[in-house]
Amino acid sequence: MTGYFDWVPGWVWPVERVLVDQARGTLMDLQGFRAPPRGGPLLEESRALTYLRRHRLRQPDQKTCGSSSLTVLRMLRDPEYAALILDQPDPQRVFAAAAAAVLRRTNHARDARGLLQLPWPWIGGTRPAAMIRLLHADLGYGQPGLRYRNLVIDPADPGPVLAQIRASIAAGEPVPFYVGDHRWMQHIVLVVGAGPDHLSIYEPGRGCLERVSIRGLLTDDIEVAGWRRPWLAIVGSPR
Repeated sequence: MTGYFDWVPGWVWPVERVLVDQARGTLMDLQGFRAPPRGGPLLEESRALTYLRRHRLRQPDQKTCGSSSLTVLRMLRDPEYAALILDQPDPQRVFAAAAAAVLRRTNHARDARGLLQLPWPWIGGTRPAAMIRLLHADLGYGQPGLRYRNLVIDPADPGPVLAQIRASIAAGEPVPFYVGDHRWMQHIVLVVGAGPDHLSIYEPGRGCLERVSIRGLLTDDIEVAGWRRPWLAIVGSPR
């Protein structure tokens, strides 16, 4: 994703940050929390994760961080789909084409199910609402039987959303995760694991697996591709 508000003078943001953070806290209070999905943990020996520990699958351009994360999510969920990419002579080229195709699908005037949605300029990346629509389509990105929604992270109280992320990972469900600065969401990664003191993520900018400090997440000061603030997570729960 790219910065939406680079044209705004810097002196505006100290006031804006307070207002934005208060709004995020209000949204978290309103959104509520639901039971996490059930299932087994993500397989550490899955082919896609094994490949990403040794090689890279990078987003092809600045606007495809979300679609690249969705492509990896489908690779984790469907070994046959992963093989279609990883068995090619140039996996990066095939991966890049797949990510670009996902962006065209999520940003079109009709979603993957043929329903009307807000068309979005490609340069704006992947909106959470469009990502959720793709996860609900029967195309292998989302888990059938789950209802997906975004959970806004309150900078003053990130713990509840972190608990939902951990529960999803424990159930074998990867979590798209939006990060950015105090202005807005700027980048999308995919949470694929959770340890006592970190989350494991696929970071599409570098195309590999990295770690996010739990302490940093809880103090609203993370380090992900140059971005410092966690914004929201997309999680599933049983319908």
